[in-house]
Amino acid sequence: MKLFFTYSIAALPIFSRSFDESSKAHVKASANELASPEIKCFPVLPSTKFSKEPPMFEATTISVGRGTYYPFQMIGAPDKNLGEFSFTPYPLAGFDKNPLHKGMVCYGIDLREEKEPQGFTLKYLIEMYKNSSNKEKFFNGDNFFEKLCGDGQLRSDIINGKTEQEIKARWKRDLDQYKMLRNRYLLYPDNRYL
Repeated sequence: MKLFFTYSIAALPIFSRSFDESSKAHVKASANELASPEIKCFPVLPSTKFSKEPPMFEATTISVGRGTYYPFQMIGAPDKNLGEFSFTPYPLAGFDKNPLHKGMVCYGIDLREEKEPQGFTLKYLIEMYKNSSNKEKFFNGDNFFEKLCGDGQLRSDIINGKTEQEIKARWKRDLDQYKMLRNRYLLYPDNRYL
């Protein structure tokens, strides 16, 4: 005996709502998060106001500030070439118990002091690679970077010194097609940068 069910789905409009509005998190999304600033940076980092940077740092030797009271708001590694700002990750109650570079001084960038990027950016990823004194070990060797970004071309482009504009130009046609397709499914107007 086969049973068939019919369902109808309705989207209920929420007036005066758009993607441009930020929402405040009432519950920590992860053990590493504190509040809204980290959420905005997480996608520079998986991202506070830097949510437009990719989470690809997770597949590199760059710490994203886990083990500090400002996770996802700073980036760095034990390499003085990466910047003048420094932080030292430690296990903290309620946070990551085994942060990358635990107990080591990391040098890099305090994202809380940076201007918010206009749209998705690879700026910090490219900058960290370019300044790294150990480029051979910058990317983890397990292809995790390729899993995060979809293919091996981005790693190759960064290694070969391509600019952010050159890399984005390669993505333009596919992104334009995606934007057209996604418009059919949006519930709210989306005026954000992609």
